[in-house]
Amino acid sequence: MNSLNGSLLLLVRDEMGQFWTYKHPTIGDAFAKLMAEDAELVGIYLRGAKPAAILSEVVCGDVRLAGAPVCVPHELYDLLVERVSQESCHSLRRFLSYRADAELAEALLMARPDLVDDLTDFIFPICDDSDTTFLVALHRMGLLPDWLRVSFLECVRRSAADNADGSFLWDAELRSIFSRVEIEELLLDIEPLVLEFMADRIELERDSWHNSFDPDEYFSPLARSIDAFVAELNFVVDYSEAHERFKGQLENAIEEMTLEHQNQRQLNCLVVRITGRKIH
Repeated sequence: MNSLNGSLLLLVRDEMGQFWTYKHPTIGDAFAKLMAEDAELVGIYLRGAKPAAILSEVVCGDVRLAGAPVCVPHELYDLLVERVSQESCHSLRRFLSYRADAELAEALLMARPDLVDDLTDFIFPICDDSDTTFLVALHRMGLLPDWLRVSFLECVRRSAADNADGSFLWDAELRSIFSRVEIEELLLDIEPLVLEFMADRIELERDSWHNSFDPDEYFSPLARSIDAFVAELNFVVDYSEAHERFKGQLENAIEEMTLEHQNQRQLNCLVVRITGRKIH
C-alpha cells in the first residue's frame, strides 16, 4: 500500500483519522469493471466497498444501466441486502427504482419494511417526484401493496384537485398503476374543482414564477395538464370553449414572462461584463 501511495492510492486524513482512497475515481471504476467479470470478485467488492458506493455502482440480475460497472448475480443478493439495508430510505428507494430486479427488491423490502411508509408528500407535478418513480417501479415488479396503491391514488386525487395536476393522465407508467374505473371516478370527483379554478391556478403559477426560469418550460406541466383534463373530461361536458380560454390566458402570461426573462438575461450579461459577477 505504501509503495502505491501517490500513484494509484492516497493516504488521507479526516476527522475520523487516516484512510486509504484511490488517487482518482476512475481507478475505482476500472477496478469495479474488472471485478464485474467474475462473480467471486463481485463478492469481494460487496464485502469491501462502502454501502453508499454499492448503491450507486451496481445493478442486479438482468437490469442494465449505463455507467453501472458491477452486475450482482442472484447468488449474491443476500450479501447485497446485508451490506446496504441500513442505508437511508431515500437512497434505497432510488436504488430500487432504477437498479434492482423484483427478486432483490422483494428481499430488500423484507429487510426494510419502512421503505413503503410515509409516502404521502409529493411535489407538483406528481409524476416528477422520486417517490412516485419508486411506486411505479414497485408496481412494474408486482410488489406494490394494494393498500399503498389506494393511498397513493388519494395523493394523486389531492394533487389534481389542489394543483390542477394532470400528470397522472399524460404519464403512461403512472397511469398504469390505476384501473380505468378508478381514473374515471377520480375525474368525475375532481371535475367541478379543477376546471373551475384553472384560471386562478394560472395566475398563481404566474405569481410564483422567478424570472431566471424559462417561461415555456415553467408552464409546460400546467399546459399539459390542461390539455389532458379537457381531453378526458369531454365525455362529461364540452370544454372546448374553456380550453381555448385557458390556452389564451397561458399564452398571454408566457408572452409577458418571456419579455421579463429576456430583460433579466440581458441585465445579467451587462452586469457580468461590468463586474464579472452574475446576478442571482
